Amino acid sequence: MSSIKENNLYWIKSIHSGKCLDVCQDNNKYRGSTIIYDYWNAPNQQFIVKRNGDYYYLISKQTGRALSIEGNPNENGSLIR
Repeated sequence: MSSIKENNLYWIKSIHSGKCLDVCQDNNKYRGSTIIYDYWNAPNQQFIVKRNGDYYYLISKQTGRALSIEGNPNENGSLIR
């Protein structure tokens, strides 16, 4: 991730489906949904990268909140909120 610049805006695109990470537009509340959707360059598809020591986290431009994993982050199928 050396080419990632902190505080820049990014979108996250799947190489398999071509779809992007998308915070549901009505998600202005805690624990809203994050989905994949066709890219359309909206604020709900833009993320700010922040670094915390050896780790990075993503802040939604739309909500100003970090994405988090619900439940066990080591389990397949864990939800991202």
